Amino acid sequence: MRIELEGRGFEELQRKLKKARQAIDLDGWMNRSCARVVAYSKKQRFRGGGGGKKGAGVPAVPGILTTRTGRLRDSIGWRIERKGKELIGRVGTNVVYGRIHEYGGTAGRNRAANIRPRPYLKPALEREARNIRQDLGKMVAGALKRAGLK
Repeated sequence: MRIELEGRGFEELQRKLKKARQAIDLDGWMNRSCARVVAYSKKQRFRGGGGGKKGAGVPAVPGILTTRTGRLRDSIGWRIERKGKELIGRVGTNVVYGRIHEYGGTAGRNRAANIRPRPYLKPALEREARNIRQDLGKMVAGALKRAGLK
């Protein structure tokens, strides 16, 4: 028994796929995704922000950082990197005490202070992950549709 297949229209399909690929803006999507995580973190994971004494006039909320100066909150940012074919979005801070607030640990003289974890980045990413995936799906579906593939 022998089966023969004949393919037609492959050139047209390749042209449409190329057009769709060109319409997909991964850099823009990555920038919007990182901005979304940063915005959520700054808005939902911090309270306070005025000068003066620590947490002055701001009630404590478990798991939320009470700010005095807003330095940590204001330092949160992102950058986009390319490594080969990978596109990587990094969200974080360069403030030295940011890590201990995210993960907890001991700090201070003789490591006398035990600081509970009060994550501000991971919950933001977890909260926005679904929206980020949906945005990517919509972008790809739109590109396929504009290319005549859907």
